[in-house]
Amino acid sequence: MPKKVERIVVLQMPFPSIIYALDGSGKRVVGMHPTAKKALEEGILAELAPEYKEVSTAFVKEGFKVNIEELIKLKPDVVFQWDTEPEEIDKIERAGIPVVALHVRGTTLEDVEGWSYNGQDIRSRGSGPTVHRLSSPGIRRDKG
Repeated sequence: MPKKVERIVVLQMPFPSIIYALDGSGKRVVGMHPTAKKALEEGILAELAPEYKEVSTAFVKEGFKVNIEELIKLKPDVVFQWDTEPEEIDKIERAGIPVVALHVRGTTLEDVEGWSYNGQDIRSRGSGPTVHRLSSPGIRRDKG
């Protein structure tokens, strides 16, 4: 993991909101999941973080699958990905990009698409997220 992270790509749909809440800006996010971008554009973060409107979604194929060539073009310092995508994580790491893989139990794509974003918090409908901590035992640390 680089000491200074300037360029972030997030595949988890709530994370652009979380990054904004922690960082006070979305300027370091260079790529995000298309569903997250759509939700952000329809919420308060469109006003609070207008920079999210310019973020790329071209690197996302179906679901949480990554087009590695498009991802590399974004020159990310780190990618946040679900730990339920081990093949995608390996593909990203083989490209030399560090991955933070987060573990969320019992969450389906439909559940994630139902989460709402308001720039303040994440509210779940359905089973929703059960883990939000970076210190979760489900996190894979970068190798090396």
